Amino acid sequence: MQQYRIIIVDGHPLFRNALKRTLQLSLNNSTLIEADNMAELTKVLDSNPNVDLILLDLSIQGVHGYSGLLDIRGKHPEIRVAVISAIDNYETIHRCMNFGAVGFLSKTLKMEIIQNAVNDILNGNIWVPPIYDLDHFEGGQHY
Repeated sequence: MQQYRIIIVDGHPLFRNALKRTLQLSLNNSTLIEADNMAELTKVLDSNPNVDLILLDLSIQGVHGYSGLLDIRGKHPEIRVAVISAIDNYETIHRCMNFGAVGFLSKTLKMEIIQNAVNDILNGNIWVPPIYDLDHFEGGQHY
C-alpha cells in the first residue's frame, strides 16, 4: 500500500484527532500531520514540502471565508487541497471547487465515506457529495 503525507488543518483538536484516527485505519503507514491554523500550516509546509494532500477546514484562525484555500492554491499549486467543513451547502461546495479544491467533505459524513473519499482523492479523482453535480463544475483543475 502506498504511503502518503497528509496535513489535517482544523481548529478543533477533537475533530482533528478523530479524523486522523479515521484515516489511519485506511491509510496504513501514511504520515498524518495536524495544524490548527494558517500560521501553523505554513510552518508545517516549510518543514514538510512533499505533501500529497491538505484537508482544510474553512473556519480556522487566520482565515476569512475562502482565503485559506486561495492562499494555499496560490503558494502551493502542486499540493492537492480538499475542504472539510460543517458548512456543506451547494454554494459553499461550488465556490470551493471553483477556487481549486479537489474535493469537499462534509463533517457529517460517515467514517467509511470519508475514508473512501480521501482514497479517491489520493488516487487523482475529484470527490464531492452527491448533492453536487460535477457536470456543472465551472473552474478549478481536474487531475
